Amino acid sequence: MSTAVSIAPSGDFDGNDGLWSTFPFRIGNPPQAVKLLIATSGQETWAITPDACAVTDSTCRNGRGYLFNISASTTWEKKGAYQLSDESNLGYVGNGSYGFDTILTGWEGQHGLTVNHSIVAGTKSQDFYLGQFGLSPRPTNFTDFEDSYPSFLTLLKKSSQISTLSYGYTAGAHYRNGGTHASLTVGGYDVARFNSSNVSFAFTPVTYRDIVVGISSISITGPKSGSHNVLSPPVFAYVDAATPHIWLPESACKYFESDLGLLYDDSSGLYLVSPTLHDTLLANNYSVTFELFQKDTKSVEISLPYTAFDLQVSDTYPGVKNKSYYFPIRRAKNETQYTLGRTFLQEAYMVVDYEQQNFSISPCTWDGGDKRIVAIVAPGSNNTNTTITHNTDAKASMHLPTPAIIGITIGALVAVVLAFGMFFVVGKWRRKRSKKDVNQSGSQPPELNGEVAAEVETGPDRVELYAGQKHELEGDKIPAELNGAIVGELDSGAIHELDTTK
Repeated sequence: MSTAVSIAPSGDFDGNDGLWSTFPFRIGNPPQAVKLLIATSGQETWAITPDACAVTDSTCRNGRGYLFNISASTTWEKKGAYQLSDESNLGYVGNGSYGFDTILTGWEGQHGLTVNHSIVAGTKSQDFYLGQFGLSPRPTNFTDFEDSYPSFLTLLKKSSQISTLSYGYTAGAHYRNGGTHASLTVGGYDVARFNSSNVSFAFTPVTYRDIVVGISSISITGPKSGSHNVLSPPVFAYVDAATPHIWLPESACKYFESDLGLLYDDSSGLYLVSPTLHDTLLANNYSVTFELFQKDTKSVEISLPYTAFDLQVSDTYPGVKNKSYYFPIRRAKNETQYTLGRTFLQEAYMVVDYEQQNFSISPCTWDGGDKRIVAIVAPGSNNTNTTITHNTDAKASMHLPTPAIIGITIGALVAVVLAFGMFFVVGKWRRKRSKKDVNQSGSQPPELNGEVAAEVETGPDRVELYAGQKHELEGDKIPAELNGAIVGELDSGAIHELDTTK
């Protein structure tokens, strides 16, 4: 039997740069509840620590999704202090106190998933205002090849809590139906949350940036100007829920500036929106449509109403002095920063299958009714039945056939993703190497054909994917205190790499 699990959202919208649907987790023993965002690019669990807030500041504690006190957990196994590298190419930075602990999904009393000895990092970084839960199956290596640890998703499969390394996810939308929360299914997807595009994209050869799509056009539609494309030429962008923003070429951002009257704020790097302009933009009811493609595939259109871009940022955001409306596009410095973030995933549902090395992106549906969870069957399996499990708030589900996979190749994509890869793989070998060495590993996924992808070797030992480069922190760069516990001294004379190859 194949198994998929629907993880219930927290029921809240949190964040200092928008209203984002979070998920509840409990970490340690006794379990400490935290609310986390989903990170499709990462594979670790990051939680905010008490030293991120003043002792008496309950607003900070609640605003940051509650706090994880490492020293209060009897099952915490310390690993060390390392840099947080996810989103480092976008300028986000931070340090984390790494270790291993028990993670449970859901609030207390909910029947959720349990994983022991899972990687957890405690952090107070202001760049990551809320903690995050990584969905990638990449293993994490601390300092060398032999020091490898599996991801949460991989541990779920090893413990037979799910059948495949796969998931379905959409970020939710606070502006839809009075607030529609995010949807996350591990080992499958929820048919009720999207209108299938019947188009499947292949993973790129650069495994750290595996979920990449081409954007052939971005069309702004308004009451006076009609519809026109602001993107030329087409670009390739990473799809990543860890960042709230949509990172585009500066030339495209200039079109948004002229069409919508946006002004760029140098201090924050955001397009802050005055109350007067905000009212005007809402009244004009603009929409923005992204046309996505890969070579030899049909295109997929994802349309976002203006309300998807109608966000507020607080003064806790770096560079922002006062709470303000803002428009969540960002100026990319180069092609490695082109990213479709959480704003985009409010209106898009992604199904990611690491076993078959492909993914799909489809427009969300808002009237799909009760959950209908489908488990993804492992390639080469004769099993066509599904066992559906879910948290206590999930409704009864039914099995539907998986959509047909459109045959694709990725030839034209290789040149661009290799450019991405060169940015990320420098200094990341399977074991400790000189920073001057360059990793050039990564193989092209098999070409997909017909309804079932060609059978490939699968399982955690075959998913050789890279995480962001991490360095063990030097002694003089370690925060004085994390979670009420002093961080142990580290060798200040050497910097050790933390990658996620096997």
